[in-house]
Amino acid sequence: MITTIRSAGFVTVQVIATLVLGVVCLPALASEVAVRRVAKLWLRVIAWDCWWVAGLRWRLTGEANIPSGPVIYAVKHQSSWETLILTLLLRQPAVVLKKELLSIPLFGTYLAKSGMIAVDREAGASALKKMVAEARQKIDEGRSVLIYPEGTRTQPGERRRYHPGVFALYRGLGVPVVPVALNSGLFWSKFTKKPGFVDVSFLPPVAEGMDRRSFLSGLEDTIETETRKLEDRVPTHF
Repeated sequence: MITTIRSAGFVTVQVIATLVLGVVCLPALASEVAVRRVAKLWLRVIAWDCWWVAGLRWRLTGEANIPSGPVIYAVKHQSSWETLILTLLLRQPAVVLKKELLSIPLFGTYLAKSGMIAVDREAGASALKKMVAEARQKIDEGRSVLIYPEGTRTQPGERRRYHPGVFALYRGLGVPVVPVALNSGLFWSKFTKKPGFVDVSFLPPVAEGMDRRSFLSGLEDTIETETRKLEDRVPTHF
């Protein structure tokens, strides 16, 4: 019952913050810099909401594995937690996301104006070329890039084939790829936010010069092995 009440409180704060900021800050849509400032403020409100209302907190390990300068974050995807809180913690990297998200009323407009990398998954090879070109612009601006190699959310314990988009970035951008494992799916579902600690593990960057098969299989094994370890930890609840 307490978890249900806290989850409802979290959603209430999230909806109010989204509507208020989304409407009040409409003039910011004229500038990417302004939109990113609005996004940062919004994400900070969501982080506060998550931490104090839902009681869902986080622990980061392996931050020393993140090289200085722009990188590619290859992140395990289990919930919306990493699309919100992790992007804030990583200083708003340019996220590779599906083009359909830009069609969400108002929210999609803010996404489009914030410098994200939208991919048309039906466009095949041309979509990969466009993604790499846009990602190169972000890297040249000093901004990191974040991609979910599975292409969609997975449930805890579930494993899916990693898609080649992350390899296209690895080969085309020439910057380190940092694998990121997490266990957010144990706490965050569509309707419920359980109190506890989301564990996030930043792993050593992938070696340079790997071929496609070795890169994808190695990245998948690295992230999935660490994810299983995090999932096996006994959650700490309040």
